[in-house]
Amino acid sequence: MVRREDVSSPSEELILVDELDREIGYRAKGECHEGNGVLHRAFFIFGFIVL
Repeated sequence: MVRREDVSSPSEELILVDELDREIGYRAKGECHEGNGVLHRAFFIFGFIVL
């Protein structure tokens, strides 16, 4: 059984940054990922299970 739990939503506010990682504002996650996207801070966690 695989359990999936969403931990964010398209309305979640993300921090917008310039090319030097300086904060320049905020925008909803859904808007950041539309079209060509907008530069914003993000991180990912990948988990692997080896059987």
